[in-house]
Amino acid sequence: MPRRKSNDEPEQTAPRVKKAPSPPRSSVWIALGVLLLALLLSFRFDLAVDQWVAGHRDLFWEGTAKACSRYFAWHFLILGAVGAGVIAWWRARRDLVRIFCVMIVAASVAGLSADILRGVLGRTRPSAKVTQGWYGPRSGSEWLIGKHAYNSFPSGHTTAATGFALPLFFWRRRWGWVAVPFIAAVAAARVYLGAHHLSDVLAGMLLGALLASWIWRRFTARSWAAEPA
Repeated sequence: MPRRKSNDEPEQTAPRVKKAPSPPRSSVWIALGVLLLALLLSFRFDLAVDQWVAGHRDLFWEGTAKACSRYFAWHFLILGAVGAGVIAWWRARRDLVRIFCVMIVAASVAGLSADILRGVLGRTRPSAKVTQGWYGPRSGSEWLIGKHAYNSFPSGHTTAATGFALPLFFWRRRWGWVAVPFIAAVAAARVYLGAHHLSDVLAGMLLGALLASWIWRRFTARSWAAEPA
């Protein structure tokens, strides 16, 4: 027979559950609105920025930009997150493992979305040896999808970097001092190398922020994102 519970025994309650934090919707919409306004204005300054960059080349900063552009590319970000996730799993830090998983998903979705968009839009890069413009996926009888010179808008590096870094900022606000400069450094490197226009990197920031916010909210809505308080 099951033992009857005595009135003197303390009643057992289920552990309280603490969900992962989610950024206030008002703050997110304000930040996205500012990014959108900056993007719309940036089209007027693309040419001036391109000309300034071309006239201010420096070997040190060019090398720094190349290193930043290379080692902050999508595959290196994913490799770093996987390595950090393995260490977190070994140390039994399930909260960190989950965050790294979200960062990987957000960066991958953002980077793939940017690749699809820039393949369809066909905007020329500043360094392209062709007439600047928007050519779409096809020009005449030639398909431009996948051609480097016609894959400028939006910046894939910046989009993936934004999707990668923002979940860390959403999780712990104090990590913003790492996330925000990281995104800015990737964007600046791509512009300095002549790989993208100013509007390209701002569009990448906006797209990456939209997707990272959406994925983070889906993440916080799931039960596996919860931790006992």
